[in-house]
Amino acid sequence: MTETLTSQELPQLIFGNFVKELQKADEAFNSGLPNRTSLAYINNPLPAIPLVNTGEHFQAIVIGGTIGKTALIQKTSSGLEILSQDEVLLPSFTSTEDFLAYIKKLINNNVTTVGINFAYPLQPTFTAGKLDGILLDIGTTGKAVSAPDFIGKTVGTEIENYMRTQNNRRVAISVGNDGVCLLLSAKAYDNITDGLAFGIVGTGVNFGFMRNHQSVINLESHAFDKFPQSRFGKYLASLSGSPFGKEVNGENLYRHFNYALNSNGINYPDIASTEELSMICNEDISEVSQLAQRIITISAHLVTYQIAGIVAFKKSPMTFVMEGSLFWKGWRYHELVAEHVAQLVPEYPVNFVEIENSGILGAAKLVA
Repeated sequence: MTETLTSQELPQLIFGNFVKELQKADEAFNSGLPNRTSLAYINNPLPAIPLVNTGEHFQAIVIGGTIGKTALIQKTSSGLEILSQDEVLLPSFTSTEDFLAYIKKLINNNVTTVGINFAYPLQPTFTAGKLDGILLDIGTTGKAVSAPDFIGKTVGTEIENYMRTQNNRRVAISVGNDGVCLLLSAKAYDNITDGLAFGIVGTGVNFGFMRNHQSVINLESHAFDKFPQSRFGKYLASLSGSPFGKEVNGENLYRHFNYALNSNGINYPDIASTEELSMICNEDISEVSQLAQRIITISAHLVTYQIAGIVAFKKSPMTFVMEGSLFWKGWRYHELVAEHVAQLVPEYPVNFVEIENSGILGAAKLVA
């Protein structure tokens, strides 16, 4: 990160390359040809007719890291009312059976419809008016689902079948990944649809946008690779992919700091988190604080190129529903992003919003 990403030419180069990748991926999607870009460009169709009727109770569940969420919700004439909400400790699910047995216990006995925010890469499927997804990968360490035998299975369908065979219960399950649900939370919040996009900048990184009123594009943009990578970033990407993510996300920024300390012979102890990196930025430690600020600034600017690239591709003012502690709590992070976006696409206003209970509300909008 600190060795190569400093040239004055880089902003337009990376910004331009991202727009080109986005345009190529969109052209491939529209023509039905294979997408040969580094952006997954996954289309997630949304239900035209809600699965839940006004007055009906249903459940929303969030599954991702070690802490999940579950809520009992009622659909009312004026929107969604969260009746109860709980955080749940998610154990490590090392097999499909482990996961299904846990979800069976988690589903409320009095509901017949469940929306699940599933924070893993999914290939969307759409049947009987429900969004579902085939699990593509179990991702990085630190997440609850670490079951290789679950890869390739359709998450909601598996749960429905398990509930039917184990409990003789028919429950309609709709599943969307965390990016899609983050965007849908805006529709639950005030029914924003025009110029709407999502961004996740925390432990991981990803972006996507509303393609039209009935579909969401998930870019899985952590895999973007058309930019000059740093030496250490290349090393991290060689271990587990996601070249863009390895340069910018909270899981790795503090590692870039430690690498730079050692590479430059700076006498300062290694740190253990990106939160600690932000704290160092606010201190006045000669050479060290400046290095920490530089690393976070480069990350923020790299993220800016993807945001500005989406805006330039859409050619319209946009609202980005953002999630992630790095974006909202990192040292000057969202300020740096907002300033830099305004410089790159000054003709299109860009707004960043944080929505309370976005995970639950997004899962709810899968069915309501």
